Amino acid sequence: MQRPGKSYRAGPTDGPDRIDTWTLIKMFEQAKECTKGDASYYFEHLEHYFRNYNPKKGVEHANKILRL
Repeated sequence: MQRPGKSYRAGPTDGPDRIDTWTLIKMFEQAKECTKGDASYYFEHLEHYFRNYNPKKGVEHANKILRL
């Protein structure tokens, strides 16, 4: 008898199209610099949110992230 081996179940965030948190932060930072007005304001909130993001808690509702 051989004990069963450990199995790995691929999740939706695995693979070549995966976006990590630092990539999102960089993208929002660049978008903030390239835009003006309200769009820049919202990109700044997104950047701040993902800098303090905790994956264990999950992503909050958009109204709370964007402070609407």
